[in-house]
Amino acid sequence: MKVKRVLRYYCEFCKKSGGGKAAMIKHEEHCTMNPNRICGLCNGVYTDADLPDMIALLPDPEEYQDEDATGKWYTPMLTTDANVALGKIRELTECPACILSAIRQRGIPVPVVSDFNYQKESEAYLSERDNEPEREVYYGI
Repeated sequence: MKVKRVLRYYCEFCKKSGGGKAAMIKHEEHCTMNPNRICGLCNGVYTDADLPDMIALLPDPEEYQDEDATGKWYTPMLTTDANVALGKIRELTECPACILSAIRQRGIPVPVVSDFNYQKESEAYLSERDNEPEREVYYGI
């Protein structure tokens, strides 16, 4: 019989784990639960300074919790108020990953925000970004 002891690495921000240290370091940099994340989708076009502003626009999910014999659940008003806030967040950023990060860090379950579909929005964002002409970078020389 062989016995192997292996190291397991865990993200400090979410519940993800893995066997590779380098992969977990890369994940933590881009993790949507990391308040100091580097966005892998917009490549930091929308700075981290915008993230606290986006989080502040979202409703506090604690105020929408209700409890009965079956457990805790969120009232339908959370969906309504989160969708209204989503419109305001879209004025700050076009990046679906940055929006997802704000929703997750606020503690709102992503499916509760019914007007947000990460997969569709990220595909549209990437296709739009890929179709843009290359911009010349001006260095002030």
